[in-house]
Amino acid sequence: EFNAVPEGCRYNDGSFTNEGYVTIFLSSTETDADNAWYRSLSTPHSYLDSSNNFQISKSVGFSVRFVRD
Repeated sequence: EFNAVPEGCRYNDGSFTNEGYVTIFLSSTETDADNAWYRSLSTPHSYLDSSNNFQISKSVGFSVRFVRD
């Protein structure tokens, strides 16, 4: 079972955005020193953003997902 809570993200200045609307998963694959690929889940439609063209700054704070073996 997979579940995720739409916690939004935190900017460098400490402000938050999209709480209750989107969850962003940052990939370990970098596009350059400052950016990485990501995928997002949005409500209310549980939409998985699956485009190959999405990169985002690693300086933005995202939720952490723990996976247990």
